[in-house]
Amino acid sequence: MTTWNEFDSRMVEVLKQDQYAFDQRFSAEQFGAACYSSFQRQFVEDDQPEGHGGLRLSQIGRPAVLQALGLFGYTEGVKMDSAIRFITGDFTETLAEFFINCCGYRINQGQGEVYYKGIKGHYDWLIDDNTVIDCKSMSANSFRKFTADPNLDYLGYTSQLAVYRAALGIPYAGWLLFDKGGTGFKGVSPSEESLQTALARVDRIIPVLSNLSNRDDILKVFQAPPPVSEVHKKKETVKYLIPDSMKYSPYRHLFYDVEVCKNGYYKPTEYVTGIKSTIDWREADGIRDQTKGC
Repeated sequence: MTTWNEFDSRMVEVLKQDQYAFDQRFSAEQFGAACYSSFQRQFVEDDQPEGHGGLRLSQIGRPAVLQALGLFGYTEGVKMDSAIRFITGDFTETLAEFFINCCGYRINQGQGEVYYKGIKGHYDWLIDDNTVIDCKSMSANSFRKFTADPNLDYLGYTSQLAVYRAALGIPYAGWLLFDKGGTGFKGVSPSEESLQTALARVDRIIPVLSNLSNRDDILKVFQAPPPVSEVHKKKETVKYLIPDSMKYSPYRHLFYDVEVCKNGYYKPTEYVTGIKSTIDWREADGIRDQTKGC
């Protein structure tokens, strides 16, 4: 890998070429095998987290309070809609691998296994011996945010990328993004400063998470991410939202007091009215029990 600009330029050139020009780069059998493997993983196998009581590198960028809940058995489960979303992402990765081959890059390893401080993870691709690439399939809105500023780590992806790079001991790392809204693929990379900052965060939270022995200590050692100011038509509304890293978690109400009101587009929206200092474990048990079997 030389530069991400060159990576993008190669992709643009490939997209202009005849669709049958690259038929030898990736076989239908390979694609079929990848699809089969994804279906097995999402709908057949029960893939439980390994090592450190459930910590995984793929989740290491998530808020520490949610990772801590998982260590005490408060997992979120995977419902059918999530599984379908995940398998769609797997199919996108398979197409992306074909695309990387078409661009002339050499894939040294796909779905490679790494360990960082004893925690297991799998990166998507190591190419040209010096660059780790992770594929992310995302909504058009997230795609716009990510491509406008790859250092805006509102989904925690930078931490994941930083540990893969550190575990492999290589200089370069980035994402191959796929816009589900129709724009296609784009290669982006966070700055060196962002990668170092993310890795330092991971190095801070891993020993704390690993040494947690009492669930009541979660909010003594970690804080939920702060609410974010709502912006409507480029103006702040003086209302606050649950951050993106938390708003899809079924456990979000353990950490935030909320009220539901209509936003500027008349859509019911959860607004944060306060941050909780203790966790209601009866409520947490109820959420956990609802997610079992999902």
